[in-house]
Amino acid sequence: MKSHALPTFALLAAFSIATPLAAAGPGKPTDPPCDGLSTYMATLPVAPLSDVEKEGLLFTREEEKLARDVYTALAAKWGQRAFTAIAAAEQQHMDAVAFLLTRYELADPAAGKAPGVFANARLQALYVTLVEKGSLGLVDAFAVGATIEDLDLADVEELIEDADNVDVDTVMQNLAKGSRNHLRSFVALLANSAVTYVPQFLSAAEYAEIISTPAERHVVYDAAGLPVEGIPAGPCDGLGAAAGQGPRGPAAGQGSANGPNGPADGTGTCDGTGTGSATETGNPAGGPAGNGATNGGGH
Repeated sequence: MKSHALPTFALLAAFSIATPLAAAGPGKPTDPPCDGLSTYMATLPVAPLSDVEKEGLLFTREEEKLARDVYTALAAKWGQRAFTAIAAAEQQHMDAVAFLLTRYELADPAAGKAPGVFANARLQALYVTLVEKGSLGLVDAFAVGATIEDLDLADVEELIEDADNVDVDTVMQNLAKGSRNHLRSFVALLANSAVTYVPQFLSAAEYAEIISTPAERHVVYDAAGLPVEGIPAGPCDGLGAAAGQGPRGPAAGQGSANGPNGPADGTGTCDGTGTGSATETGNPAGGPAGNGATNGGGH
């Protein structure tokens, strides 16, 4: 891993102006918390980590915590269930990295840290900046979410390039999948407000490819980013809770469909107000009970 200092400071500088818009030892792995991924990880060898891999894992553990903590704070501020759902997915990302820290007996920099508290000073400063920016308005909060996923994905891709351990690359490929799905969700939520997100860390070409392709569901990726055959998807497959906030109440479900009015849950139940409920099945307009953006928060 080359350096995380430049992207993090670049992000701090960007937000100071405006967000652009238009214990197991080696060989004794414990199970990570995602069924499909844990099944596959149990088959992978343990090999010595390079210094770059160690640094990358320690940083990624806290960077995923940054995402979780910011989304948790924004969920409390705005009551928008998209943030709650994606924060839960970020916890699973944290757990997947923690599995590797335990496997290789690396001290966990996030251990015992309260929400919003980080060992890495740059991430500490970034947390404050992001929460402040996301507290200005709901659209600003969605922009913060898109920026976090933009940065996370760029950093994870850098570690994939620098690492050569199969288990490290496997976890990172599945984290990258999650970041792509989350980025798609936040960009769609911004689009519902007629706002275009401009990527800050990903190339324009990669960003365009991500947002023009469907969410990645029912899949566990190997170290090369290819689907693993015969592995049950489990909760890391992108089927985490989906959520939205429409005029008649929150929506929750699985899957996604993109239509002229934004993304919609594919097969969830949308709770209305009072005791009534309505079931939607891939309604591109967001469904009768959760009209507007509904948002998949899984991996």
